[in-house]
Amino acid sequence: MQKLKAGALQYTIFISVLILLLVSAFISLAYLQQKTRMSASFFQETIQHCNMSFEYLATNETPYNQEIEISFNDEVESKVILTKKHWGLFDIVHSKAQIKKEEFEQFALVGGYQPDKSALYLKENNKPLVLVGNTEIRGVAFLPKQGVRRGNIAGNSYYGSELIYGVTGQSTNQLPTIKTKQTVKGWIKGGFLNDELQSIDLYDGLQLQNSFNQPTQFFQSDGLIDLRFVKLTGNIIIKSNTKIVVANSSQLQDVILIAPEIEIKNNTVGNFQAFATKELIVGEGCNLLYPTVLCLFAENQTIIASGSSTNEHQPTTNQPPTNQLQLQPTRLQLGQTLL
Repeated sequence: MQKLKAGALQYTIFISVLILLLVSAFISLAYLQQKTRMSASFFQETIQHCNMSFEYLATNETPYNQEIEISFNDEVESKVILTKKHWGLFDIVHSKAQIKKEEFEQFALVGGYQPDKSALYLKENNKPLVLVGNTEIRGVAFLPKQGVRRGNIAGNSYYGSELIYGVTGQSTNQLPTIKTKQTVKGWIKGGFLNDELQSIDLYDGLQLQNSFNQPTQFFQSDGLIDLRFVKLTGNIIIKSNTKIVVANSSQLQDVILIAPEIEIKNNTVGNFQAFATKELIVGEGCNLLYPTVLCLFAENQTIIASGSSTNEHQPTTNQPPTNQLQLQPTRLQLGQTLL
């Protein structure tokens, strides 16, 4: 029987342990890589399900302020929880997708889809549409039986080569129904007020961003609200019982303004929803980006202007179009006729 030296035995044990550690590390690494690939695959599928939920909303009616659960893959533990609530004339949709332990959530501002969106709808009032100056109407236009003709105001005639740059159709004596009209009416009367609102202070120089997964932040005043040198983004509502003035030094994005009178000063840039009940004034050179809404609302009359596409060759994407509404000096008052 051959005897081994202690040093040789220790060296053999060391080599064996080293090999064992290397094999264990290799197995662990292979397992970790496989788990990472599976996790990444589940996460990608979770994002995909989250995006698919918005397509689901386009073809299925879903209730407001209720959670609904759907599944796009019955082979794995997957679910998508959707909630929808009003945000002015639009909807805020929260989609939360989960597969195994992977989660992903998105918020989106969505509106109604019109496959045959018209550029102008002028209800039948037994009068033609009269165009003067540099007016330009592009797209589908629905007009009264008398149609459209050239006019002259203070020596200014119509300078366009075509009256309507697009297809025309005949309108009826009723304007298209606005499905969210009652919702807007409720908002103007304070129907959005609830215990989840968080009161804020409003002052010059304020910079505030509030996500839609947080409670709505709210400021209200009985007097004039002058929005100057402020930057407000997201889930924020500003309400005055008299008047709101938006200066061009302000930066507003996705916020809602409510007041009897709203005045937007010259050269204002931003996107927001403005709901007035008496008067809505828009100054010169305003560049109001998508999805801006200007709404002058009363019991029996509603005038709404919103962003529309200015690019005929805009590519189709999953993101909102970069539309804009460029307005000349405009004053809207209840009781006037607006063409």
